[in-house]
Amino acid sequence: MLKTKFHVHIEPQIKTKEKLSDIINRINWWLPFDNIDITIHVAENLLNSDINHLETPTGQFRYIGKSNCHIHLQDATVNTIPDYLLCHVNDEVKYYEAVFPNTPVLTIDKFKPFFKGEASSWGRVSYETQKYRISEYDSISKRNIIKFENSIRDIDVSYCFTSGPSLDRYRKHYFKKKSLKIICNGVIYNKELLEYLGNIDLLCVLDVYYFFSSSIYTAKFFETVIEYLKNKSMYIVMPWYKLPLVLSHYPKLENNIIGISTSHTELNFPSLKTPFVKKEKYPNVLRTFMLPIASAYTNEIYILGADGYSSNDSRDENWKYSVQIKNDEARNSVKEVNPALTKERESHSIYLEHCKQLDELLQFGRKKGNRYYSMEKSNIECLNNIYIDK
Repeated sequence: MLKTKFHVHIEPQIKTKEKLSDIINRINWWLPFDNIDITIHVAENLLNSDINHLETPTGQFRYIGKSNCHIHLQDATVNTIPDYLLCHVNDEVKYYEAVFPNTPVLTIDKFKPFFKGEASSWGRVSYETQKYRISEYDSISKRNIIKFENSIRDIDVSYCFTSGPSLDRYRKHYFKKKSLKIICNGVIYNKELLEYLGNIDLLCVLDVYYFFSSSIYTAKFFETVIEYLKNKSMYIVMPWYKLPLVLSHYPKLENNIIGISTSHTELNFPSLKTPFVKKEKYPNVLRTFMLPIASAYTNEIYILGADGYSSNDSRDENWKYSVQIKNDEARNSVKEVNPALTKERESHSIYLEHCKQLDELLQFGRKKGNRYYSMEKSNIECLNNIYIDK
């Protein structure tokens, strides 16, 4: 039988109210579930803190006081053995591993690169504590896949819109009305494009920094999605393990959310029968979700906005973005919440690996009879090679 109740400890001792509010706000985002008891080790002067009325940390959306989890403050390390120990100082991890040898000790140090710290640690606890509800989330996702598949019957052309600068030239192109239209990430902010296209079928999200954190940007993104859905029909695709977290905060998305497993060992084009894609060390939303889904349902696939970057571009921010979707103020909140972001962001070697894997994906699709076209020139060679002026 799967475990349904969990105890989490947070160490080492927190000594300032600012640090306490930061940790508690992140708890309320990542662990909003009522089956989790959390004990935080704090200094004596913080024991009587009103944890529901702490100040909102800079760059973060206010989740304080909005969670169903149970938080307790204690001025000493708890002697009982927790299910998880979250350590907010990376250098202390080994010490707590020795103290609690049978407990997963996970770093949540925000100065540790995100994929090795906050995302993998908070995210792991967030998902694993909800495994007992796996059939519920599986049912929600499959129900929405069926509705999505029924909505695109007899469609043989798809368009994948990513967020590069060439997306701004969409008006020079013709798009078939009867087609599968897939957007990603911040493209949802481009109201003029969405109006021009008429209706979007899928919105794919993958980036943990921007769409699955306690940042203001994440909150604004989901608010924008919900606003769009008031008048339009669209499905949102994300990694399967993010469903418990997102649905806890945004239950209105229950009829629109689709989870795709990202842990398969081989390339696959996902559908209801096989709702999974290949596991990758450095996933990319175009390569991981958009093209595989488009390839599963259509034979003719067009790509717009996948520009990559040239050797002349600044290494500080490799990817350039469409003017219509840049939200610098909100984007800056992501860097405030995740200080290690600029240290970890795409290296040139990772970018080259992305280009290689994208080429392999296109070749895989061609063997299945798919045809791919780039609607604009691209710095990514395999896309530039399929550029068609149409």
